[in-house]
Amino acid sequence: MITKKLEEIKERLAKTEETDWIAYIEGRDFSSGSSFIMVNSDGERTSDIEVLGVKDNELNFIANSKNDIKFLLEVIEKLKK
Repeated sequence: MITKKLEEIKERLAKTEETDWIAYIEGRDFSSGSSFIMVNSDGERTSDIEVLGVKDNELNFIANSKNDIKFLLEVIEKLKK
């Protein structure tokens, strides 16, 4: 069951763009507009993910989740060896 769930997570991750997500929070990172998640491709801005009605800490969590999941999956694979 755990192996199947991990494979499902890997499949979902593989279907995303191979870029980092970066949280840009109004008031912290810039002074006008609304907070968003930038999809970044080697320093080039490719698209934005708009998330309405979310607090800054939640936006940071969402933006970092893709990279965190990738890291955790790599750790799991190393521990399985």
